[in-house]
Amino acid sequence: MTALQTVNLGTAPTGTDGDTVRVANVKANANVAVLNTQATLTSSSPNAVRDLTAADMGKRVNFTPTAASTVRFPAANTTGADQLVAVHNLATAYDITMAIATGSGDTAPTMVVVKPGEMLTWETDGVSVWRTIGRKKALDETVQGKLTVAGDAVVSGNATFSKNATVTGDATVSGKATVTGTLTLSGGLASALPVASGGTGGATASDARGNLGLGTSGSSSRRNLLTNARFLANTRNVASGTTGITASGGKPYFLDRWYIVTSGQAPTWDTNAFARTVTCPAAGIGQIIPPEDMAGDTYTLSWTGTATATVNGTAVANGGTIALTEGVSATVIFLNGTVRFPQLERGTAKTATEIVPLHEEYRRCAFFARWVKIDREGYQSASQNEIWTINFDRMRSTPVNTSLDASPSYGGVISAPPTFNIGIDSVACTAAMSGTTGTWYAVGYRMLLTCEL
Repeated sequence: MTALQTVNLGTAPTGTDGDTVRVANVKANANVAVLNTQATLTSSSPNAVRDLTAADMGKRVNFTPTAASTVRFPAANTTGADQLVAVHNLATAYDITMAIATGSGDTAPTMVVVKPGEMLTWETDGVSVWRTIGRKKALDETVQGKLTVAGDAVVSGNATFSKNATVTGDATVSGKATVTGTLTLSGGLASALPVASGGTGGATASDARGNLGLGTSGSSSRRNLLTNARFLANTRNVASGTTGITASGGKPYFLDRWYIVTSGQAPTWDTNAFARTVTCPAAGIGQIIPPEDMAGDTYTLSWTGTATATVNGTAVANGGTIALTEGVSATVIFLNGTVRFPQLERGTAKTATEIVPLHEEYRRCAFFARWVKIDREGYQSASQNEIWTINFDRMRSTPVNTSLDASPSYGGVISAPPTFNIGIDSVACTAAMSGTTGTWYAVGYRMLLTCEL
């Protein structure tokens, strides 16, 4: 600012050697002019947005933009030193962006956007620089740069982050926190997000599973304990509506892992390629879940269709729960209606239907039942036996041959039908030869090996 002048009072007591009256008053008027430029801001309310001029210095200029607008400062060298100006945005929806005068080469201030309801104040050196020195915020706060809180941050209402949020200390949000970018928490959450708010409500994985009704332990890689739940695997090639099915493993199995509760009754099913709907007979269809698959916990049974269900003889409603004992097999029966997507899962709540690929279903089903086909021929010396082994994936237990498919035949120098020694993961075959050297064959042997429960 231009320096204020003092009046020379002269030598006391008369002061005749001091400033004349005129000179003293000239200095006083000059001082008033200087002080006028430094006075408290006065208001100027053009409302319509325009560029600032040197005449606006020392004023609070009120603008009401009707669209996002740009306002330019006057060139700093036209304003005088140490000048102030404030811009107040009276609009409710539109920003005002400040810019330096075109061609001035001035240095712009660090804050140039005046948000609705805000007022920014700037100073200039009267040469080439504008600086932000004050800001009056609106009720709704918008931080144009970075917000760094060295201590704790406490938000009583909702917190919304349109970009990324990084919290290295403590943050307390009493309302909802919305982050559309990435949320990085160095210390984690002080308390778990409730299930009703989209969280798990648990501080540990076990707690989370319990709160979500998924049981307190165990893997979710296989949720549905019912095998062949889409009713697509049909190793025995049983047709819909077939009666008089031969029992294997003590029960008349039709589709893989599913058996008819009462022999002579005939379930039917559609031909949907993704998942079939089975119409259960009066006594029902069932599946026995092996004891090695059963953990002690509460389980939820669900399905689509009109059938009713029991687990170990106890009626269970669709979506209902039942407590099952660890290491004890469970028998699930659907009866007197239709069933599709049956699911028995650990926990107290039904989750989305687990879709197991068909090739994986066949692999699981082969643990209990599989076909082994034998077609063999060779040339053998007289009276020497031919011995060979057919290997396969280990089954649940040593299976038995419950069906001999087609019409096997043997001939040549073989003297008798081949014999089969069935193991848990292989079949050893022996063909006894006659006293003649020559060719032999044993073909068409197709055995259904089962170890159903």
